[in-house]
Amino acid sequence: MTKTVGMYTSQLRSDSTSNYTEVSSRIHVKIREATRTLEQLGYAVVNISAMEFYDYMTDETPTGDKTTLDDTLNGKFLMVHEVVEIAN
Repeated sequence: MTKTVGMYTSQLRSDSTSNYTEVSSRIHVKIREATRTLEQLGYAVVNISAMEFYDYMTDETPTGDKTTLDDTLNGKFLMVHEVVEIAN
């Protein structure tokens, strides 16, 4: 049985480009790792870009979440959680 994780599209923010270039390759690798984990669990994941991930993680949250981009990139299951959340 395959479960599908949806798609998220974000707007590119002009102020995010400089910091994004510093972490884009790391984000890409971590998204790929999280996607593999989800596929091993039977999920078919819609591709999200490193920029979508970056924008989502660095944008303001209505809940005041304090989890940082670095925290997420360093946590395997935080990455899995965020990839699913972004893709939905």
